Formats: sequence, C-alpha cells, structure tokens
Amino acid sequence: MGRTKQVRAASATILDKLGASPAAFIAIAIVAIIVFAKATEFGYDKFDEDLILQQNITYLVKDASLTDVVLRDAFFRTPGKIFYRPVQNVSFFIDATIGGGKASTFYVTNILLHAIASCLLFVALRRLIGRADVSVATALLFAGSPLFAQAIAWTPGRGDLLLTVFSLLALLNYLTYMQAGTTSSLVLLAVTFLLTVFSKETGIVLVVLLPLTWLLLNGRNGQTIKRLVTTSAVTIAIAAAMLYVRSLINTDPPTYNSFDPANFLQNLRVFPEIIAKFFAPNLLQPMAGYTLVATVGGGVIMIGLVLAALRSGMANAWQLVAAGVAWYALFMLPGSMYTHRFGAMAYDYLEHRGYASLVGMMVVIALGLANALRTFPPRIVTNLIMLSIVANGAFAFRYIEHYRTQETFYNRVIESNPASGLARTNRGQIRQVANDIDGAIADYNAVIAQYPNFALPHIVLGGIYLNRNRQDSAIAHFRRSLAIDSSITQPYLLLGHAYLGMNAADSASYWYRKAYVNDPTNVDAPLNLGVLESRIGNWSNALVLFSAAIDRDRKNGTSWFNRGVAYQQLGRMSDACSDWQQAQSLGSAEATKLLMANCK
Repeated sequence: MGRTKQVRAASATILDKLGASPAAFIAIAIVAIIVFAKATEFGYDKFDEDLILQQNITYLVKDASLTDVVLRDAFFRTPGKIFYRPVQNVSFFIDATIGGGKASTFYVTNILLHAIASCLLFVALRRLIGRADVSVATALLFAGSPLFAQAIAWTPGRGDLLLTVFSLLALLNYLTYMQAGTTSSLVLLAVTFLLTVFSKETGIVLVVLLPLTWLLLNGRNGQTIKRLVTTSAVTIAIAAAMLYVRSLINTDPPTYNSFDPANFLQNLRVFPEIIAKFFAPNLLQPMAGYTLVATVGGGVIMIGLVLAALRSGMANAWQLVAAGVAWYALFMLPGSMYTHRFGAMAYDYLEHRGYASLVGMMVVIALGLANALRTFPPRIVTNLIMLSIVANGAFAFRYIEHYRTQETFYNRVIESNPASGLARTNRGQIRQVANDIDGAIADYNAVIAQYPNFALPHIVLGGIYLNRNRQDSAIAHFRRSLAIDSSITQPYLLLGHAYLGMNAADSASYWYRKAYVNDPTNVDAPLNLGVLESRIGNWSNALVLFSAAIDRDRKNGTSWFNRGVAYQQLGRMSDACSDWQQAQSLGSAEATKLLMANCK
C-alpha cells in the first residue's frame, strides 16, 4: 500500500474506531453537556415559563401529587384548556420535588435528556445505516447543534426532549419486534409508544411512521404482515386512549382554535427554515418570523442533502432517504397546523419544534457524510466534520446566553424578529416591573403604532396611566382594548378601578358587573363589587358577592376576610370568626387582629 492510501485509510478509521467503541457514548454525552451546561444558571421566567412553572412552583413543591399533576393540562390547569402532556407534568413535578423548586434542577434534567436523545440517535443511525463512522459524526453534530437551544435552555421544550427520547426508543423496540417477534420487545414497544404520545401529542404520527419505516427498509412477507398488524393494533389503541383521556382533561378549550389544517399552507415555509437554521445558526430566532433567506436557503440545502445522500453508495440509499424525510415531515406536520391566536404579531413558529423532527434529517445528513467520505480525501472530510462539531458547539455555548433572563430573551426576539409585537409588549411589562416606566411606555407605544388593533399594549399602557392617576388616558386605552377584543376581562376590571379613582362609584360598579358576567371564574369582579356594597352599608348584598368570590377561589384570603366582616356587621359572629380563621390560615394578618379582638 502506498503512503497516500495508508494516510487515507488511517484517517478513515478515526470515526470508525470512535463509532465502534463505547467511548462514542461518552463523547456524545460530553458534547451535549458541555455545550448547554450554562443553562443550569438560568431562571424560568421567560415566555410561557412563567405560566407553566413560575406561577405553579409552590403548587409543585408543596401541594402537588403524582395523581394530581397527571389530571391537569400542560399549564397545570384544571379543567384543562389546551395540550395534554402528563409525562412532561410528572417530570416537572419530580424536578420540583428533588430541587425544591430551584430552576437549575429543571435545566439539568433537560440537558441529560438531550444527552440521552443524542446517544439514542447514534444507536438508531448505526442500526439503520450500518456505518459507525457517519453515525457517530452525525450524533455529535446533533448533540452540539445551536438550533436546539430552545428545546434545552427553555423549560417548555421539555416535551420535545421527552418526545424524542421515547420515540427513538419506540423505533428501536419496533425494529426489534419486527425482526425477532419476541413478546418482550412488543411490550417495550407499547410502553415506549405510550410514553411518547403522553409526552407530546405529536408522537401520534408514529402510528404511521413506524410501519412506513419498516416497509421502506425491509419490505413485507407473510410473517411481517402479521407483525405489522399486531404493532399497528397496539399503537392505534394507545393513541386512541390518549385522545380519549385528553378529552376528559381538557374540558374548557379556548374560544380561539389555534389548530386548523388550513394553517398548513401558510406554514409550509417552516419545513425549509428549520433545515436552514440547523446549518446557519446565525438565523436563529427564539420567537421566529419567516424570512426569505431562511426559506430559500433551507430549500436549497434540503435538495442538496437529498441529492448527496442518494449518491452515498449505500444499496438502500433512496429508502433511507425516504424514511428520513418522512420522519422529518410527519413530526413537523402537527406544528405546521398551529398558529398563535395573534398570528405573526406573536411569532410564526417556535424553533423547539425542530428537535424531534430533525432526527429524520439526521439520516439524510449521515448519508451525505458517507458520500463525502467516498468522494473526497477522508482525512480532509474527517477534519471538516470535527471542525464543524467544534464550531457548532462553540456557537451554541454562546448563543444560549440569550435564554438567560427575560430581558436577554426578549431583546434577542426583538432584534431577530421585529414583527413580534407580543415580544415587545412582554419586554415592556418587564421594564415596567423593573421601574423603567419610560422604557415600558416606549415599547407599548411602538407596538400600538405597528399593530393598532392589538389589545394587550393598550391594556398595560392604560395600567401605567392609571397608576399615575391619569384616569382619562387610562380609560381611553381600556375602552380601545375592549373595542378590539371584548372577551378579555381585565379591561373591565381596570375601568372599574379607574372610575372608582374618580369617585364615580356607579360607573365603577357598572364595569365590575361587566367583568362579573364576562368571566364566571374571575374572583376580582365579585370581590370589588362586594367592597362597593360594603361602602354604602349594603351588607347583605356584600355577603352574597363575597360568597361568590369564595366559590370562585377558595384560597383567596381577602374574600374570606371581607365575608367575615360582612357577617360581623350582620350580627353573625360565629360565622365571622369561622371566616376569619380561614383567612388567617391563608396568611391574612388583618384576620388575626380581628380574631384576637372578637373571637376569644
């Protein structure tokens, strides 16, 4: 063998040796952990994190039980409204219990899940393609991809991490059962598929994808047809059970239907854009808006990848490409039918959707690398692969800093997607809390100028004017918000506050009653109405209203305290003392004083 051939053979075996060694798993896990380790320093107060974790953390740490979290929707609401992901809920409950509510625990779990998913991807690629070298290289690229920052450094991405882990396990168990037909592999398939669909509803696509993958790669005969029927019966039954349970949990759906097959056509651009962002992470946007560069670039890259993969020299290259593209397309399909109720004013899509779906494109990428290794000098290709892994990891290590805080998150959103009026409104609220009132007003006014028919900035800007005793300006913004969307309860309440600040009790009562009727679950409306009735001495009416407030929220100490005062004024001291005791247990210091003075 000549020196050139020896060099080529030696360089070609570097990836082969790593891929054939248990060290491959260590290397993949190390990349995944090091690249995203900084996420353990972040909080959970960003977009949707505040709704899922921040406002529920006391419940998760002190009051939740395994059974209870399973019976709530993905935002821990009961009755549920949208999304049912009990495996995600359970994982959050475990994290909260172990870590006492510390944010770092949630991110440690996310990073570990990413490491596991990357290792499982390596196993799946090696099994499907049969080449250790390109399998380990592709898994390393996956482990350090900046595109996955949102799935890992943003806690609601947990569902996608769980979905990917369990869907890969389901695929591996499916292949084992189809080949060996063992009962144990069928049971494992059922368990992992169940965990997949209960992690995220998107997993239901495996009902089609698993048999399709097998048929593309292996064909069929009399024996495999029986196994195909058996596995399909199992997965369809589990999917139907998930949908049924979901219907029992989510009994209070929102008035706006975010899911509609008609959305698919307007969201077709998401398919190439996710591909573009995997290869060009400078295009990343935490709340993404469609861009021509990402759409066209992703389309060109996708075509190039497929053509390169088909020339990989693998005997079943086109079948593998078809299976990979099918995985990508089907996992992206449910998300492409979703549109936020505010549309592009919020975002066109979120990048965490690319996590599970890109597993399919990893098959195509692995074949593309196989083509490169047979076409060009292996040493050069190997060096370029390793350089890409390092460069991607370094970029991801820096990029996740955008997810550190609310401010850094929304600053990046606004920088990369100026069309997101929701992001600018949310940043305004953050500035308002930080007492940067001028900055908040600037953000709200910018959104109103850009989207005059967006209700939220009118509400929050009106709140600032209300706090500054500029009732006329506040009322104008609240009325404008109701003209845009009369279904929102908050403007009715704030109008009541504004008129009360002007000593217009009748007008205040009118708006509180509008809020009372508009939202049967709102506790502030009957509570404020009860206070107004108390001011004019209508204690019987006040008692009814405070009771209504308690019925709407039995953990509101203010309602119990005020009803106790109403009972006192009506001469029912036993009932008053009972209510004050309840208010005291909910943290009311005023109730403690009245108990000591009147209930010895």
